[in-house]
Amino acid sequence: MYVEKEEDFSNILNLVRMKPEIKELIEGVLDNMNKDSDLVSGYYNWRDEQDKMNRSIINEVKEKTLKIGIEQGIEQKEREVVLNMYSNNIPMEMICKCTNLTCEQVNEIINNLNLKN
Repeated sequence: MYVEKEEDFSNILNLVRMKPEIKELIEGVLDNMNKDSDLVSGYYNWRDEQDKMNRSIINEVKEKTLKIGIEQGIEQKEREVVLNMYSNNIPMEMICKCTNLTCEQVNEIINNLNLKN
């Protein structure tokens, strides 16, 4: 836990019910830690933790974006294949069989082409 303000720390301590001597001991340790920032950074480096979290978030976004891009590419290729086969007068059953798409999916692709034209 990282607390910058003494007021925040006091509020946290008030939430925790403990013996006064334990509370004083904890306050003493934290006072010493606040006076010696090298001691604190030896145990916890806030910037390093933030960098790790940021890299984790960036990697997660990259993975999701890549997955979406691959899915869109596959869908685009399916549409191109269906439209190419349709324009070459290949029967609907054959288009469905070759693309592993349902007749409804093939019809939707063809209808979307007709709507654009």
